[in-house]
Amino acid sequence: MDKAYKEWHRVLRKGGVLLNYDANYANMKNLDATLIDDDKKEEPYGHQGMTYALEAENAYITKAMDIGRHQRPEYDIALLEKNGFNNCSADKAIGEKLLKEKDIKEAPMFLITAYR
Repeated sequence: MDKAYKEWHRVLRKGGVLLNYDANYANMKNLDATLIDDDKKEEPYGHQGMTYALEAENAYITKAMDIGRHQRPEYDIALLEKNGFNNCSADKAIGEKLLKEKDIKEAPMFLITAYR
């Protein structure tokens, strides 16, 4: 994440805004339970168009990533500020607002806003 935020800061023009919609999927105890068969995917769904096999590979990679060992989005905010972003904030209720009952309770979506 540090490298990504550093690069986004580099390419974003001064005064620009970074919006990052994410969730702490790596922190889920049963990430495999979120896999959905190809023919059962409905809107809104973040992996629309991904095959089941690709989603399974994504879940494997997600579980192996260091990011799951951190409290998010607080960790993201700290990294953004370290990399020069200002006025960083997180909306932890955005998933409930946008996805309603489809937001994953164990890993609710959040929105990070940061300014260059």
